[in-house]
Amino acid sequence: MSLVKAVGTTALAKYKHNEKLQEKKIKILCHQGKFEEAFDLTKNWKEREPKDSEEENEEDEEEAVENNASVPASTASPTHTTPSEPTPTPPHAAEPHPTTSKSEIEGACALHDEKDDEDFSCTFCDIKFVSASELETHCRSDLHKKRITSDEDQNWKYRVPPRNLTSEEFTICRSYEETRKCTFGDKCTQAHSKEELQEWKERFKFRTQQIKRARDKHLHGNTYAEQLMEKLVNAENSKSVMIQNVEYAKVHVNSELKVNMTTKKCTNAWTFTITSKRSLHRVTLLDDTNRTYFYIASISVGPKKTQKYQNMETHCQEWVNPDYTTRHSGEYVYRVKVVFKTDIYGTFRQTLVYDFGLEPVLSREMQIESAPITDIEKLSKDLVLSEQGRWKVESVDLVPFENKPVPETEEEKQLLSKYCLPEADKFRLSEHLMHPPTKETYRIWMHEMLYIEEWAQMDHISRYNIKTSLQLVNRFLLVPGALSGAKYAQGGELFARMKLDDELSEDSAGGRLILMSSNVAWLAPFNPDDKMNSRQNKKVYQVLLEDKGKNFIFLRLPEKCVSELNLTCDQEFHAEIQFQLNRVSMCEMHSAIDQLPTLDLVFPPPQRIPSSPWYPEE
Repeated sequence: MSLVKAVGTTALAKYKHNEKLQEKKIKILCHQGKFEEAFDLTKNWKEREPKDSEEENEEDEEEAVENNASVPASTASPTHTTPSEPTPTPPHAAEPHPTTSKSEIEGACALHDEKDDEDFSCTFCDIKFVSASELETHCRSDLHKKRITSDEDQNWKYRVPPRNLTSEEFTICRSYEETRKCTFGDKCTQAHSKEELQEWKERFKFRTQQIKRARDKHLHGNTYAEQLMEKLVNAENSKSVMIQNVEYAKVHVNSELKVNMTTKKCTNAWTFTITSKRSLHRVTLLDDTNRTYFYIASISVGPKKTQKYQNMETHCQEWVNPDYTTRHSGEYVYRVKVVFKTDIYGTFRQTLVYDFGLEPVLSREMQIESAPITDIEKLSKDLVLSEQGRWKVESVDLVPFENKPVPETEEEKQLLSKYCLPEADKFRLSEHLMHPPTKETYRIWMHEMLYIEEWAQMDHISRYNIKTSLQLVNRFLLVPGALSGAKYAQGGELFARMKLDDELSEDSAGGRLILMSSNVAWLAPFNPDDKMNSRQNKKVYQVLLEDKGKNFIFLRLPEKCVSELNLTCDQEFHAEIQFQLNRVSMCEMHSAIDQLPTLDLVFPPPQRIPSSPWYPEE
């Protein structure tokens, strides 16, 4: 305490003309009951500084301190007097002044301090500030907002209630209530007992009261954008708060407000020119969701030849005009540049607000649509490129595998015939494929998406198409597993062992497709010395994938392939292999789409949509 006093005395001696230090010192002395020292300090201060109107107004308060200090402590409190013993008038006073008691002085100091705390102190965070602007900045900080919305200081017994739900939306988990088990555990957004539900409601009420107290003390810290959004939400008519056009101002923008981008990493900028008969008070970006992607890059004031650029902070979200005036007459010109940057796909919206000190405020809405594919012709070309190099039934002489161990059923043959995969160079995508499906476009949208999915699978599986040397055998050991054994070729057939350069793994798309969705390949003899190896009218044999390992595949060659190519056991055979997908599962999906009795199953009418327990109103 002595150190604090020494520091205070030193500061007071060094900055003896600092009024704030003098005033604080006098208050502290009054609080400590040292009224004589307070009076002496006040008297010396008055003698050093010339009188002004403000000091004259405080003369009564000083004399009250003087009177109280001149009375001994034992007689400072009021005593009973008789009419024969009137209270003497102090000789130095021209007129009688009422005496001020110690309690009244302390009360006056307390009231003064309370006023200072109300203006420059945050009672929630217990922090004092020297100016209202510092307090306002603090109230907008994340630390303060977390404090006024937090209920962690209380002794709660149960889990933290889910956010973004009102007290009426809290419900009890039926699964836990009936079975005492919940698949979501502690992350369940429903209460697991009546006691927990009651505590959730109490915590919600506590947070609501906290926020109300902050609002009542003007410590809620809402930014201008948040205040404007609150007005929009509570307004009966949004046009009374914000509109697109006003009589006293015109807005011109140098480019389209809605922009489509085809790359993930993209940038765009708009320059707004505002001509107004009123001074512009404020410019702000309103929407909080995409705030990180938009910012005000620059603002200039005045005609083009004499425009004056304003100082802007980095990633500026709001600008307040330092030269704002409430004059109605005049011609004002402002140029506002807004920049958008992103490195992800998505739809980004933002609203730019111009506040001229009147309501409704003026606004302009911007939108960026960033998507990987928006050009249908480009998508069609990509599909054609993915098909290049693959054999087609029309361009080769395909010899099917006869007497398959598991032949196709008649139903599968009908599905494969009905839902043939269109050729990429002849397939034309519909315009509606670039938009979400509707009840009217659902069937054709799904058929085309399945075709595109099938082409994408072929692109992945084609990476394992190779020209390689095959080792022909008439038997091989099965891949080690639960059952060990061997397979033997019969009826003139042979097995061909094909080594893979890339490991077959479920971690890669192509490997996963071969392991799970491919059981057939097309094979053609290949001569490494023949540089003019034509693909047209080539004889291609259908072979089966008999067994699959980590870096090899055993193919089952039919008797016709073995005899026509004069293949023998233990021979090396150069061949070109192209894997084929089993299309039956895709064709079954096409059939299921066509067999839907009604699309109400996919697009149920609004009145038939069941409500969710956590969103009962939706």
